[in-house]
Amino acid sequence: MDERFTRRANWITPPRLAAGPAAVAEAYFYSRRPDLSEQRNGFWYFRRRFDLPSDAAEAVAHVSADGRYHLYVNGVFVGRGPARCDPAFQSYDARDIAPYLRKGPNVVALLLHSYGRDMSWYQLPPLHHLAAFGCASLFFQADVLTEDGKRIEIDSDDAWLVQKADAWEQQTMYGPVGYMEVFDAGKAPGGWTETDFDDGGWTKAVAPEFPALNLATPTRPFPVMAPRGIPFLSEEERLPESVAGTGEVAPARDAADPFEQAEKESIAPAREGRIRGAEALPSGGEAVVAPDGEKGAAIVLDFGDTVTGYPRLDLTAPDGAVIDIAYSERLRDGRPELPQRGPITSPTVHRYVARDGRQSWEKFEWAGFRYLQLTVRNPQGPVKLHRVSLNETMYPVEERGSFECSDPLLNDIWKAGAKTLRRCMHDGYEDCPSREQRQWLGDLYVEALVNFVAFGDTALVAQALRQGAQSQRSDGMVAMAAPGDLAARSIVSIPDWGICWALTIDRYVEYTGDLDIALELFPAVLRLTDWFHRHTDERGLLNNVPEWNFVDWAEVDRRGEGTAYNALYYRLLRVIESLAQKLEMPRVAAQCAERAERVRVAVNARLWDEERGVYVDACIDGRQSRRVSQQSNAACIAYGIAPAERWDRIFNAILDESRLVVTSTGMLSAPDASAPPFDEERNVVAAQPYFSHHLHRALALAGRYGDLLANIRRRWGAMLAAGATTIWEVWHPHVSQCHGWSTTPTFDLSTEVLGVSAAAPGFQRVRIAPQPVDLDWARGVYPTVHGDIRVDWRREGKELRLSCGVPSGVVAELALPATPGGWCEVVVEGVGDVLQGVGMAEGARAAISDVVVEGESVALVIDGGRRLDVAARAR
Repeated sequence: MDERFTRRANWITPPRLAAGPAAVAEAYFYSRRPDLSEQRNGFWYFRRRFDLPSDAAEAVAHVSADGRYHLYVNGVFVGRGPARCDPAFQSYDARDIAPYLRKGPNVVALLLHSYGRDMSWYQLPPLHHLAAFGCASLFFQADVLTEDGKRIEIDSDDAWLVQKADAWEQQTMYGPVGYMEVFDAGKAPGGWTETDFDDGGWTKAVAPEFPALNLATPTRPFPVMAPRGIPFLSEEERLPESVAGTGEVAPARDAADPFEQAEKESIAPAREGRIRGAEALPSGGEAVVAPDGEKGAAIVLDFGDTVTGYPRLDLTAPDGAVIDIAYSERLRDGRPELPQRGPITSPTVHRYVARDGRQSWEKFEWAGFRYLQLTVRNPQGPVKLHRVSLNETMYPVEERGSFECSDPLLNDIWKAGAKTLRRCMHDGYEDCPSREQRQWLGDLYVEALVNFVAFGDTALVAQALRQGAQSQRSDGMVAMAAPGDLAARSIVSIPDWGICWALTIDRYVEYTGDLDIALELFPAVLRLTDWFHRHTDERGLLNNVPEWNFVDWAEVDRRGEGTAYNALYYRLLRVIESLAQKLEMPRVAAQCAERAERVRVAVNARLWDEERGVYVDACIDGRQSRRVSQQSNAACIAYGIAPAERWDRIFNAILDESRLVVTSTGMLSAPDASAPPFDEERNVVAAQPYFSHHLHRALALAGRYGDLLANIRRRWGAMLAAGATTIWEVWHPHVSQCHGWSTTPTFDLSTEVLGVSAAAPGFQRVRIAPQPVDLDWARGVYPTVHGDIRVDWRREGKELRLSCGVPSGVVAELALPATPGGWCEVVVEGVGDVLQGVGMAEGARAAISDVVVEGESVALVIDGGRRLDVAARAR
C-alpha cells in the first residue's frame, strides 16, 4: 500500500474546543497556555455517514489524531493509532478499508482519546496550535474507488458529527503512562459505530483555519505529516496461565478513588460458594461471583510472564456492578503490588461499571504486568465472568534469531533476553512496559543490538534514531527520551544518552549498510558533538558535564573529569570520524581524530592510578578520586583508551568478586538502603545490567571469553534462579522486572559464542569466529538484511567441527580458535554439490577464495550461497 498521498482533508475538532484569533495571538506573542481542562483525559466520538453506489474495489484511508484513535467501519473495529511521534512530524496511518465497505449506506466512526498534557510517549503540540485547535483533533482522508468506476472522497470536514463520550470519568488520577480509566457502561451509547445509529443529537465538528500574520497563508493543524514508518502492532488474545488466589475484600469507605481503595484493602479468605469456577478462567471457562453485602470478591490471575496488552472482560452482570482491575509485575501479600503515589506514578487500577446483561469491555490503553486482580463490588445479583483475557499487543517481529548450546542455563538466558526485548517493543522502544513506556535513547543502544541478533528488524530502530534527532535542542543536546514528555520539556537531559544515540546510528549503519540515514542525521550528530566539545577543558577532557550524568544505576564518581564519560566521549569521536570518512568528509574526520587523540592521552595521564593498576573514576581539580568502578575501567578497555599492557592488571582488580560492591542505584527504592559500605581504597563499584554491556565488550576485546560467560552465568543466572522469566532492570527484583537495557547476554551469546559479526557494513562480508570456552557445542541463527546466517559448531575430542550457511552474495570469513595442541589443521567436508570427500579437494578450491592464517587461528573466506563444513584438529 502506497502511504504517500496529497493532503486534501482538514483536521477537525469539537466546536467548543476551537478558539479564536485572539487566543492564537496570545499564544504567539505571550506564550499563554490555553485552558485544556476539557481536553485532559477527554474521550470523543466522531462519525461520518455516506452512500456508495456499489461495493468498493479499492479504498485507502489516511488517519491521524492528536491523541490516540480507534477506527470502526460499519461497526467493525479496523485498528488503532497513530504511532508515537513528535507533533512537528505528525504520524499518520494508511489503512485499507475496502473490505469493510458495502453498497448503500456506510459509516466511518472513530473514538478519540485527548490527553491534554504531555505523557511518557506523547507530547502536546506547540502553544499556538493548542490555542487555535486544541488537542482533540482528528484527520481522515479516504479515496474510494467503487466497482462501477466511481471515485468518492470521504474527508474530515464539517460534515462529520462529534459527541463527548461521557461514559469515561474525566477527572481521574494520571501519571506518565496514562490516566486511570473509569468507564460506566450504562452511559455509553449502544451501536454508535453502526449505520442505523441515531446521531440526531450530535453536533457538527469544525475544521478551524486561522489566517497567518501576513493574512495570506492560512494556519492549519500539523502542517507536516509523516507516513507511519513501522508496521501496525500485533494483537492476539492471551488467557491467564493460572489463578494466584481468590478471596474477599472489605471496602475502604474513605478512599478518594479506585487506586486509593485498592491501596487500603487486603484480601481475606472468602466464604464457601462466594466465588465459583475461578480455576476455569485460565482455560477459557466461566466463573461466578455471588453477591454478599458490602464485601467485594477478588480473583488474582497470573499470566506467567510480564505481558503487554489490553485487559478484556466478557461478563453478564446486573446494572451498577463494579469491577475493578489492578495489575503489577509482582505480588505482595497475595495481591498485585501497587506503586507508591508520586510524580512518576501511573495508575495501575481501573474501574468498569456494568450495565444490565451480557457485555464486554477492553481497556483503551495497553499496560504491562504479570498479575491481574479483578475485584467485583456491590453486585445486586450474581456476576458471571464468561472470559477474562488479554488482547496482547507487541511490535510484530519474526523471531528469526536463535541460540542453543550445551549449557541449558545460557539457553534460558538468551531466550529470556529476547522475550524481554519483545515486551519492550511497541510503537517505540521502551525501557519497560510497566513503569514508564518511554523511549530512552540510552536504552536504545543495547536494545537495538539485541534486536539485530534476535529479530533482525530495522524499521523501529530507524524510527527511534530519527526521533532522537527531532528532539534536538537549540544547544545541540538531544532529549534523554523522545518523543514524549521529557522531550517536550527539554529542561534536563542525560548527556551520555546523546552519545548512545549517536553510537546507535553507527551500529545501524554497520548492520544495514544504509549510509542514507547517516547522511540524514549527521548534521544533528555534529551539533551534538559540538555540545560536548564546549564542555571540555584545556586538556580536551569533558569536565563537570552539566545536567544528569547517568553512566549507570550505580555510585560511580561523576565529578570533574569523569573517566567513564570521557571514554564514551572518545568512542563518540572515533565513531564520527568513521562515519565522516564513509560520507567523504575528510575535514570532519581529521578534526574528530585530533580531538579523540587528545582525550586518549589526557585520560591516561590524569586518570590512571599506576600504584593500584586501575583507572580511577574521576579527577577533580587535579586530584584523583579514590573511587574505582567496573564502569570506568571497562569503558577504557572497550573503546581503545587503555593500552593492552594494562589490561591484565585492570581485570585482576575489577573482576575480583571479593572487591566488587553492588552500590545503591540512587533514585530507585529499597533494598538499595541496605547496600554494603564501600571502602574506596579496596572496593570496586560493580556494573549493573545496563553497563555490563560495555564490560562484556572489554572482556571480548581482551579475549577473556571465559570471564564473559562466568559473569553471565553468575549475574543473569541468579535472576533466573530467583524465578525471573524476563530480565530485571537491576540486580534485585524490586523495580522493573522486564527491562530492555538489561538483555545484553542475548547479544553476547550470538556474537561471541556463536561467533557472528559484520566484517563489512550491511553484512556483505561476515566474520564467523566461534568461542567455545567450556561448551561442547552451539548452534544458532543470526539474522541479517541479506538473509539468515546459520552456524553449528561442535567439539569432538580435540577436534572442532564448524558447519555454516551464509546467504547468496555474502562473503564469509571463518576464524577457528586454536585447539589445545596449538596449531589447527583445517578439513573441509561435504559442501553439497561443491565438494566430494574430505580435504582440500578441487571442489574446495572452487568454494574458497582465500585462506588466512593469523597467529594461532585459521580463517577461510568462502563465497556466499554455499554451505561449508570445517573441522579443526590439534596436531
